Amino acid sequence: MEKELSKLDDSVEFLTKEKESLNFSLGETYSEEYIEKVAREDLGMQKPGEKVVVIKKEAAAGESQSNNFNLLQKLSEWFNSIKDRFIKPE
Repeated sequence: MEKELSKLDDSVEFLTKEKESLNFSLGETYSEEYIEKVAREDLGMQKPGEKVVVIKKEAAAGESQSNNFNLLQKLSEWFNSIKDRFIKPE
């Protein structure tokens, strides 16, 4: 019975610390700093007069080259189709 009582005491101590931690976290969520952080980071909001700047991640080198090649190929095909419409072979 003493072992069981000791385990229960340990559980009570652990749960009490957990409760204190959760209460502290709950208190933090109502602070102005926390609300501002959530508004800025999660909701994309800003203060009057501020501007939001979004920096996009660059594509991998191989992906970028592939995209450039596809663009050049499409442009080439487009120019050839225009040429075929307006320039008649001699």
